[in-house]
Amino acid sequence: MTRKRFMTPFLCPRVAAIVVVSLAFGPGLIQAQAQTAEDTTQARRDDRSKDRDLEALQGSWQGHPTATTCTGIFAPVLGNPNSPQCPYTFYTMTTFIPTGIAYGTPVIPGATVGHGRWSHVSYLNFLLRGQIFVNGPAGTPIARGLTQESITVVSATEYHANFKITVTEINSGTVLGTLEGLSVNTRLPEPP
Repeated sequence: MTRKRFMTPFLCPRVAAIVVVSLAFGPGLIQAQAQTAEDTTQARRDDRSKDRDLEALQGSWQGHPTATTCTGIFAPVLGNPNSPQCPYTFYTMTTFIPTGIAYGTPVIPGATVGHGRWSHVSYLNFLLRGQIFVNGPAGTPIARGLTQESITVVSATEYHANFKITVTEINSGTVLGTLEGLSVNTRLPEPP
């Protein structure tokens, strides 16, 4: 019987390091790095596109909401010429700040400046949720108005919003009425 003698190859530390580095930086890793660079470039493009979307809403806008659904205290009473009229149209000013904060001023008797939050939903589509107070004759808040809007920017100078304003009694939270409709908003021009 013949015995074969097997020798284990001996690698010095430098040769072993070269072999390990060669394996680690072989063609598979280089391809993965190329994909990562492409992914990074695409992510940057996506971020710039998202930034442009966000910038599309930022700034100050004059709104002209028209409520076509009016309930509760906003509902017309047949035969009463002093009752509210529906559709009900009014004006607003809203400023969208880059941090997601919004300030709005509805031109409605007794309404205070509103504060709220806005968020980006998808390409040029946003949501807004804000709150105002409604002051009574003595100047103290008697109700709160919660505004919810679904916004679509249609051009650099205009957006449309479907809105719902729910007015509740300040202490009990009882719903007093709602206004729902469409708002067409125009961006305030840049200073000359």
